[in-house]
Amino acid sequence: MLVAAVAAAALDPVLAAAVGDRVEWRDVTLLDGRTLPATALAGRVVVVEIWASWCPFCKRQNPVLQQVYDAHGGRDLEFLTFSIDREPAKARAYMAEHK
Repeated sequence: MLVAAVAAAALDPVLAAAVGDRVEWRDVTLLDGRTLPATALAGRVVVVEIWASWCPFCKRQNPVLQQVYDAHGGRDLEFLTFSIDREPAKARAYMAEHK
């Protein structure tokens, strides 16, 4: 699942969650315009990634995350990735190019 989000508060170290913390999710708008309800993530282990279309590290990491998702996702393990691209169209184009 990919989400276009630009939220400075989410990156604020004072508000950041530590590994193993429980997080109260909110509904999230996906790149395709659908809404992912917070209830869909309740009780699941969620891997969160912050990425950008211009990030060379992300371009190397994303295929590895996809492999892990393909092997384990959907069985109480979910991946939620947030693009920090300022323009959602750039994130959508990246996703279309790297299916």
